[in-house]
Amino acid sequence: MAIPTDLQPVPIGVVILADTSLDLAAQWSQLLQLYVGPIFKRITEQSQSAKRIQLSFISYGTSERTPSPFACKRYFHEVSQVVKKMREEAWTGVGTCSTTSHGAAALDGLVAALEMFDIFIASVADSTPKCHLIHLVASTFNDAIHPTFNDDTAFDDTTWDSLSEEFKKRNIFYSSIVAGVEVPQLKKIYEASEDKVTPWFNILTPSHQLSLSGLTQTYVPPPSPVKRTAENRPSESNKRPRTSMHIETPPFVAESASVPDIKPVLPAVVPKPEPSAPPPVSAPTMPTAPAAPSRPPGSQPIPSSMPPEIEVLVRRPTDLVDNWARTEAKLKQLQQAMLAARNMGDRQTEEQAHREMLKIQPMYHRMVGIINALTSKPQFAPQKAIIEQRQREIAQGLHPLVTGGGAVAPAVPAGMPQRQPPGHARLNSGEFKGMNVPMMIGGPPNAMPMPSMAPPQGPQPQPTPETQGGPKPIWRGSLCWSGVDSTNGGKRDMQVFVAAISQSNGGQKFHVDTWPDALMLTPTQQPMVPMADLGAWAKRTSPAVAMFVPQNPQNVDKAVNDQSFRALIQLIATKKVFAVAAWTLPNGSRDPGCLLFTGPNNNSLLGAFFPETGIPEMPKVDGFPMNPQVEQELQKMTPEQRNLTLNKLMQIHQTQQRSRLMAAGGGGNTPGMPQMHNMSFNNNPGVGPPGGMGGGMFNNGGMTNSAFNGGGPGGGGPVNPASFFNNMNMSQPQFNGMNMNMMSMAQRMGMNGGMGAGMGGMNGMGGGQPGMMMGNGGQMNGQINANMLQALMQARNQQQQQQQQR
Repeated sequence: MAIPTDLQPVPIGVVILADTSLDLAAQWSQLLQLYVGPIFKRITEQSQSAKRIQLSFISYGTSERTPSPFACKRYFHEVSQVVKKMREEAWTGVGTCSTTSHGAAALDGLVAALEMFDIFIASVADSTPKCHLIHLVASTFNDAIHPTFNDDTAFDDTTWDSLSEEFKKRNIFYSSIVAGVEVPQLKKIYEASEDKVTPWFNILTPSHQLSLSGLTQTYVPPPSPVKRTAENRPSESNKRPRTSMHIETPPFVAESASVPDIKPVLPAVVPKPEPSAPPPVSAPTMPTAPAAPSRPPGSQPIPSSMPPEIEVLVRRPTDLVDNWARTEAKLKQLQQAMLAARNMGDRQTEEQAHREMLKIQPMYHRMVGIINALTSKPQFAPQKAIIEQRQREIAQGLHPLVTGGGAVAPAVPAGMPQRQPPGHARLNSGEFKGMNVPMMIGGPPNAMPMPSMAPPQGPQPQPTPETQGGPKPIWRGSLCWSGVDSTNGGKRDMQVFVAAISQSNGGQKFHVDTWPDALMLTPTQQPMVPMADLGAWAKRTSPAVAMFVPQNPQNVDKAVNDQSFRALIQLIATKKVFAVAAWTLPNGSRDPGCLLFTGPNNNSLLGAFFPETGIPEMPKVDGFPMNPQVEQELQKMTPEQRNLTLNKLMQIHQTQQRSRLMAAGGGGNTPGMPQMHNMSFNNNPGVGPPGGMGGGMFNNGGMTNSAFNGGGPGGGGPVNPASFFNNMNMSQPQFNGMNMNMMSMAQRMGMNGGMGAGMGGMNGMGGGQPGMMMGNGGQMNGQINANMLQALMQARNQQQQQQQQR
C-alpha cells in the first residue's frame, strides 16, 4: 500500500529548550522518558523515518549569567547523538544554577530557538521542513520585554505577544512541559497555536502541565492481517522481531534502558514448547493462536516499542521482579550517599551519585510501568500470580538478591504455579501499583508516585504529625538552601523535607495554595535582631507564623533528613541572618513572602508569612536610648567604670523593654501573636530540634511547654510564637544585639579601647548574675560611683516623665 505523497518523509527539525534550574535537573530523566519520549515517537511516526529528524538543544539561565544566559547551545544533529549527550548534566547545563531569585531569561531562549530554526530551514531549501519546539520549564521567567542576547538584529523588537506570529511564519509547532510553576506567558503562545493535541500518555502528577501542538497522528501503518495470501501466516512468528525495529523512534527510552550491574542472568535462547503438545484444558490461559507457540501460555504480544531487555523480562516475571528489587535498592543506596555527601559538602561525590541515579532511573521507571500493567490487566493473570509470589519471597528474605547475596533463584516459566510456603498471607494484588520512584535529591519537593492503573496500595506512609495526635500541618514541601561552603569555597546545596504547622490564632491567612512545592531560601543582608525587636516587628506587621518540622516522605531516609534539618538551622544560626523565600504572590509580583529565623537556643525553625503582600519591612534593631547628660558623665569615667556603667544602662534598657512587652501583652493580645509570659530560656546545649530530635526547649521551674517538651508534633498543642519574643530573660542573641548598640555608641564617644574587653566579656558570659559585666578572667573591673548612679537614675526619671507627658 503506497504512502500518500503528502505523507512522504520530510525533514523535521526539533529544538529542545530547557532552563537550568535545580528543580528541572531533579526531574530531568523523568521528563525525558515519560513525556519527551512519547512526543518523539509521535514525531517519528509522522516523518516515517527517524533519519530525517534533526535535534538541537538549548539551555538558558538568568540574564545575570556571564557571558550570556545560555549554558548550552548546540546545532541540529542526529537524534541519537544529541540524546546521548543530553544525559550528561555538564553538557546540558541543566541544574547548574538557581533561577528562582531573578527568574530565567526565557524570552532570550525562545528567540535563540527561532534563530536556530532559521539556520535549519535555510539548510534544507529543497523541501519545506516541519519544526517542533519542545520547551521544558521548572522556573519562573524574568520581566524582560525584549530579548537582550539575540544574534540576529531582526529580533530586537520581539516581545511575548509577537512570538506566536514568528512561530507561524516558520511552521513551528510549540509544545511546553511545565513542572510545578505558573508561567502565564506560555499560555498566550499556546492559545495562538494550531493543531492542538491532548496528551495521549499518562501525566505523572497534576503539577505537570503539558501543552502540545502539531502532534496529530496523521498516518497509521496498515494492520498485519492485511495480507495477499493466507499461506504467509505461519511465518508470523518469524516476522515478529521486525516489530522491534520501531524502537529507533524514541531513543530517550531505548538508549537509557541499560543498567550495567543489575542485568539478570538469562539463557541465550528461550526454548520453544513442543508444537505437538496440546494445551491443558484446565489451565487458566487466554485463547492464543496455534501459529504462535513461542509465547508462554497466557501471555499476550509484547508492545513493539518495548526495549529488548525489558521484553525478555516480561516473558520471565521472576527476573522482572528481581531486577526491580535490585534497582530500587540501588537507587536508595545512591540516594543516601548523595544526601550524606551533600550535607558534608562533598560536591564531587554528590555529583557522582547523581550521575549513577540518572543512569539507573529510566530502566526503573520502565519496569514499574510494566509491573503495574501486568498486575492490573486480567489477560496477564499468570504473570500476576508469579509476580505476587516473587514479591512475597523477597519481602520475607527468602532470596538474597537485594541484600547482596548475588545469586538469583532459577526463574519459573510464566504460567507455571509456584509452591507457596505455608503460613504466607495472600498479597494484595495492588502491591506494585503504588510504587514510588526514589526521589532525586535537589529535585522536586514531593515524592511523586509512578502512574498506575488502579489506586495505589503500596507501603504504609511515614508517621505524620496528625497521625501522631499532634496539630495538622498546613503545608508539606521542601526548603532549599544554596550558598558557599566555608570549608572549601565551593557551592553547597541543601534540601530538607519539612511540614509547616500553624502557630497563629489570627492575623493574615497563610494562603498555602499559592506556596510553591519548594521554598528556595536566600540569606538576607540584614543581620539577626534580638527577640525583643523581633517581637516589636511582629506586632507592627502581624504576620502569620508557622513552625517547620522535619517531614520524611517515602523513600527518604529519616536520619539523613533530620540531619539536614539540623544542618540548615545551624547554617542560619551561624550566619546570624534571616532567610527569605520568594514566590509569585496573588497580585502577580514575585517578592519575598516568608521570613525564616531560628527559635531560642537555635533549636527550632520558624517562618513569618505575608502571602498576600510580601514582607512589608525587615526587622531592625531599635536604637539604644542615651541621654546627652549620661554621655558626658561616661566620657569623664575610666574605662573600667565606663564598662560597668554601660552594663547598668543595658540592664535599665532591658527592664524597659520587658515592661513595654508585658504592658502590650497584658492589655490585649497582639494580632496573630498570642502572649505567653511565664517562660524562660533553658540554655541547654543538648536540646535538639523538634520532630523527635530532642527534648524540651523551654523550662520554667516545674512548668514546661507541652509543644516543645513533647519533642515535636504530637507532644502537645501548637507552640505559641510569642514565647520567642515576650519571655522574661534575655537570650544570647539579645545580648549580641545590645552589644552592637553599645559598640555603636562607644564609637561615637571615642571609647573603642575600653569597649573591646567589655564586649568580649559579655559575649563570653556564662554564669554570673544577669547584667553583670565580666572582663578578662571573669573578674569585675572597677566599682560603680554613687554620683554616676544618681546621674543615671535622674536621666531615667526624666525620660520616663517625657514618655508619660506624650
